Amino acid sequence: MKINLLSIILILTMLLTGCWDNNDINDLIIVSSMALDKGEYDNLKVTLLCIRPTSQISSGDIKTPQNNDVIIFSSEGDDIMDACNKISKKISRKLFFSQMENVLMGEYLARENASEYLDFFPRHPEPSIKTYMFLVKGSASKIFDTDSSLERNISQEIDKLKSLNVKAEVQIKDFLIALTEDGIDPIIPLLEVTKSDKKDNPSTASVASITGAGIFNKSKLVDFIDYDTYRGVLYIQNKIKLGSGTVTFPKESGGGDVTAKVLNSITKITPIIEKDQLSIKIFIKTKAHISENTTKLDLTKPSVIDEIDTLFENRIKNLAESAIDKAKNANSSDVFGFGSIVRGKYPKQWEDQYKKDWKTLLPSLKVSVVCDVDVTEIGFDAKSLQLKEEDILR
Repeated sequence: MKINLLSIILILTMLLTGCWDNNDINDLIIVSSMALDKGEYDNLKVTLLCIRPTSQISSGDIKTPQNNDVIIFSSEGDDIMDACNKISKKISRKLFFSQMENVLMGEYLARENASEYLDFFPRHPEPSIKTYMFLVKGSASKIFDTDSSLERNISQEIDKLKSLNVKAEVQIKDFLIALTEDGIDPIIPLLEVTKSDKKDNPSTASVASITGAGIFNKSKLVDFIDYDTYRGVLYIQNKIKLGSGTVTFPKESGGGDVTAKVLNSITKITPIIEKDQLSIKIFIKTKAHISENTTKLDLTKPSVIDEIDTLFENRIKNLAESAIDKAKNANSSDVFGFGSIVRGKYPKQWEDQYKKDWKTLLPSLKVSVVCDVDVTEIGFDAKSLQLKEEDILR
C-alpha cells in the first residue's frame, strides 16, 4: 500500500515540473524583422526592427521611427550572433527571434558573399528557416526608416507582400538549399519602398512593393531583373498561382485590350538527351478568366477566345524566354534549377558529363518554351459595357 502511494506521489511530481527554458514575455523584446548589411569595418551590420514593449527602453544604439509601435536597434559584429550580443548588452530585455517575419539583405553584402553570415538561421533554436527573405538595393536597413501607410509597421506590410499577386515567396531554407545543392542558384525578390510626393499627407508617406528580383551565381549577387522578367522566372519555377496580364489586339482585329486573371498555372520541365545533346523543354499550362475587355469583339465566339488564348500564350512565352535570356544566357545563373532536374532524371550523365562544367555549358543549353492558355470564363457580359449592340464586331 505504501509502495503504491509513493509511486502515485512520484508520478504527480513529474506532472508538476516547470519548463526549463521558460521565457516571461515581460523579459523579452520581439524581433519582427532583421536587415543585414556590409559593416563599416568590412564586417556585418545587423539592424533589428522590434515590437516596442509597454515599458520604456533607453540607452544603446536605438532609433525610433515615427511609428511608436516599433523600435530599431543596430550594431556591427563578426557575424549575426556577435552583433546581436552587442545589442543585448545595451538593452534590458532578451531578444526574441521566434516571431521574426522577414530578413532583408542589402545589395553590397549580397554582391560579396551572401552565405558567409547565414549560419545563424539553421543553428539558432528561435528563428525559423521558413522566414522569408527579400533583397534591397543599396542598404537594407534604410527600409526600416520608413513608416507603412497600410499596416501598423513596415515589417507587417513586407510580410503580406510574400503571397501577393505572383507568390514571390523565398524562404531562408530555399536560399540555403540553392546555395548548397548542385544545379541550382538562388534568387531573392527585390523590395523597394516608394515615397509619396504628397508631403502634406504623412499617411501616404511610403508603400513597399516587389519590383523585381536579384539573381545569384551561388553565393554572390550578379544582377537584378525587373518585375516582368521575374514573373517569367516564377512561371518556369511553377510558382505563379495568382496574378493578371493584359494583351492588346491588333488594329486589324478591332484594337483594344483584354485583361485576364490567372486561375492556376502548372509548369512541367523535361530534360532530354538525344544524340549526346542535352536540351530542356518547358511546358506551361495556364487557366484564366477575363476580368476586363475594351475591345469590340464578341467574346461568345470560340474564334475570338482562341485568338485571346494565343495572345496570352505569346505573352507568357515572351516572359519566360526573357527570364531565360537574362539569367541563363547573360549571367550563367541557373535560378530555374535546370541542373537539379537533369541530375534527377539522368544521374549518371550528370556526374560524368555535366556537373563539373555546368556553369560553362549553361549559356549554350538549348531551352524551348511551349505555352497553353485556356480562357475558361468571360464574365457576366460578353461585350464591353461601353459598346452598343450594333458596334460589336462579329
